[in-house]
Amino acid sequence: MNEFISKAFEELERSGVDYCILRNYGELPHTLPKGDVDILIEYRYGIFNYVERIVARIARSCGWSLHARLRHSVVSLNLYYSKIVYGKVQTINLEFSSVVAVYIKTKYREVGYCYLHTSDVIATRKSHNGLHVISDEYEFVHLLCELLFNEKEKYEERLISLFSRIPNSKNLKEVVAAVFGDVVGEELVGAVGEKKFDTLKSNLKKIYESFERLNRSSRYWYFFRDLMSVKEHFVQYLFPAGKLCVILGPDGSGKTFLADRFAAKHNRAFSKIRRIHLGNRPIILNSLRGRGDTLGERNQVDANQEGKFHDGKMPESYSRSYNTARFIYHYMDYVLHYWFFLRVKISNGELVLSERYIYDYVVSPDRYICGVPLWIKSLLSGLTPQPDILINLVVDPIVLLDRKRELPLELLEKEQAGYRNIKKGKVRVNVDNKGEPQMAISQIEKVVFDLK
Repeated sequence: MNEFISKAFEELERSGVDYCILRNYGELPHTLPKGDVDILIEYRYGIFNYVERIVARIARSCGWSLHARLRHSVVSLNLYYSKIVYGKVQTINLEFSSVVAVYIKTKYREVGYCYLHTSDVIATRKSHNGLHVISDEYEFVHLLCELLFNEKEKYEERLISLFSRIPNSKNLKEVVAAVFGDVVGEELVGAVGEKKFDTLKSNLKKIYESFERLNRSSRYWYFFRDLMSVKEHFVQYLFPAGKLCVILGPDGSGKTFLADRFAAKHNRAFSKIRRIHLGNRPIILNSLRGRGDTLGERNQVDANQEGKFHDGKMPESYSRSYNTARFIYHYMDYVLHYWFFLRVKISNGELVLSERYIYDYVVSPDRYICGVPLWIKSLLSGLTPQPDILINLVVDPIVLLDRKRELPLELLEKEQAGYRNIKKGKVRVNVDNKGEPQMAISQIEKVVFDLK
């Protein structure tokens, strides 16, 4: 049995918090689910802060660490916890919500529809392994909406299972009709019973129109939610719960490989893991070379460098004043990109994971915008917003030379020493990547999740 989950829900109930787990509760509290744990609670002023304190107290006693959080107005609170269990990192996201809602994109914004009354769902909850979970009828409607409006086809088998075990089909039809209307509701129940899910997709427009008509929230609720959302965004921007993690190292040290492996392994450990290359600039500002900005899906990934060789020598012809202006321009781009893009993402509880940063200009001054006085590069790189975590990959220069013959041994040794001497970053560590990649990933996990 998972001690953290069991004790957390026991303490919530003991503290007077009425809750109901909406999904992914099948193996709880014995094992952790693969997805999030969605927990519905009745909203009252200060309830999310109260719940967060309770969970934090239990987490500390069970050895779990909070590595990220996200609050969305009066609607939800996500708490991301992690712990090393038998040598492996386990993570869990406890998502507390005050409403059961679905968000549908319109032309101008996402509109939220609260289609189940929180009080009704909690009043009809059932017991499962000592925990309070959603009733079969309400879970059927909840998963049906996830299937229809969020395209989560993985719930089809669960819907069929729920339909077959609900003893009173009249109760089910009444609950579905309250959300979709009598006619559409009966059609939906029939389609699930006959396993005709393609029929649901073909009638989606009709289903949505009926759903929208019956589940519009009041303007007062939208105003109150948006007002509180502005407040929460402001607080989270000042005190972000996400992280900016930058991985540094010479060419061939494994920056991209390790970052991609980590992101794939822990894609549910944050509200989002945003993989981005912060080296090539500009991103926000237009390029001085007239090629536009480099922000996009490919995110300034440069041309393939395989087979090219850089001897580390400064070109004979360059404009010192022009390159100095270029570097200052790139510095401005780093600052603007951080405060107007990266900061917003980490304030939303995201992990921004990148290889390279402005420090490359200092470590290898003759490779990146050469001719600029080193004191200018050092000064402006020191004034650039610092990453929350700075990871320097340590690899023997001889090994680097075997992996990628792009730089001479002398320059690789110089860069390796330069990255070691960077004193920036709120948390700065050296990670050995000489052996198996999993060993390096394990070291990165301990740093990112702040685990001992």
